[in-house]
Amino acid sequence: CTPSLEAREGFFSPTAYSALAQTDISAKTIAAVLPTVGAFIVESDHEYPWKEIQSIRDVRCKGDLIRAWNREFCTALANADCSVEGLCTVHRTSSCAGVVVNGFFVTARHCSEGRGNQAARAKFIDSNGLPVTLVLERTALTEHKLPDDLSLLRIPDYKGEQARIRRQGPKNGEPVFGVGFPYFHTRQRKRADYTAPGGDPRITLGHIVDEQLKDPEQRHLFGADTDMINGMSGSPLFDKRGRLLGIASNTYKKEPYDYDAAKPALYVKAERIQHLIGKLDEEERRLKAEAETRRLQEKLEEAKSLESRQRWDEAEAAFEALKSDFPEIAKTSLRFISCETGRKRPRRTFPRVEYLESIVLSALSDGSQDRLSQLLPCRVPHEEIDLHSEDFISNLLKRRINGVPPEIQNRERIEDRIEASLMGVAGKVTLIWKRDLNGGWAFYSAILN
Repeated sequence: CTPSLEAREGFFSPTAYSALAQTDISAKTIAAVLPTVGAFIVESDHEYPWKEIQSIRDVRCKGDLIRAWNREFCTALANADCSVEGLCTVHRTSSCAGVVVNGFFVTARHCSEGRGNQAARAKFIDSNGLPVTLVLERTALTEHKLPDDLSLLRIPDYKGEQARIRRQGPKNGEPVFGVGFPYFHTRQRKRADYTAPGGDPRITLGHIVDEQLKDPEQRHLFGADTDMINGMSGSPLFDKRGRLLGIASNTYKKEPYDYDAAKPALYVKAERIQHLIGKLDEEERRLKAEAETRRLQEKLEEAKSLESRQRWDEAEAAFEALKSDFPEIAKTSLRFISCETGRKRPRRTFPRVEYLESIVLSALSDGSQDRLSQLLPCRVPHEEIDLHSEDFISNLLKRRINGVPPEIQNRERIEDRIEASLMGVAGKVTLIWKRDLNGGWAFYSAILN
């Protein structure tokens, strides 16, 4: 064994290495893959009775190399916040596992999802056998919605060793080994007799027992008789030559602590990692486009809000900036703003409805766009939408019949408005005049059938 192997061996249970005598997996093969395996750090607070604190420290916090992995936890034990009832709150880092492939840290999706912008970290074993922690960057496939229980996190400027993916799929009966970081909540519910403290890395040995699951929805999974307890999710599984076969997902049992040694562990086939890496660029482009659309939509809503609050200069500048991205909306809003700010003639009101009726009919008879625009608000209600007054007038004048002056056929008073149907126009046209807040009458809209 090389010196680096001897150093790394301090991180693993001696019983795991003694079991190598019963397999054809060499210690050198295991040592070669260890630098590619890391713990995905999951932080949480846990309460311990104060009497247990010292016994935990005796097991996990002594001075030999195996305790180096638990340095942060040992510091938290020393700084435990204890209540008068005898309960101590300890900040601990339990973990899932993961492996480096093509510069990405690959772990189980259920380990990384739901953590928002929380910083992601992974702890590895360096060439001296000591732990080193790296910061991970989330990607578009950290919490993706694809059916695979896989997550990709980018390792910035990674120069270390990386796992090799085996091209051929797993075969029933072939020997395999995995590396994970189990946390034993109930120590008797485990397959092997591990003696190292919970949370330290472990080697687990086994065989492929189900190379192809029968359920079509699980076609990307296979089974192995390796340990799969809390903390082993995301752990890589290697063949006897140290090539990556899969990533641990779950057992056949769905409850996280319902461990059953008789049930195989489930692994996502490593070929799916290559599929996801190839899909990452496409997914990130899609998410970037979605983010840009959301950003522009937020700016659009902000511009509309400025417009509704009659902050005309700011609204005009906001819509000008959005003109290239939302040309139709920006163009319409800029016309409204120009109208509302009085750059065009304001709407006129009349004390008596007879005056208004006479002027409207005269303007219609002459086909006068300008005279009608003086009578209308900037926004004209029309068929459940607001039309710009110029567009509304154009639609109204299209009903005009040259040489036939329009006349009022009948009027109907409805609350604060009058609806007057016209003769001498194409189709059915009903003008709507409405009383304003000052008691005058104004041309409000029209119904064009």
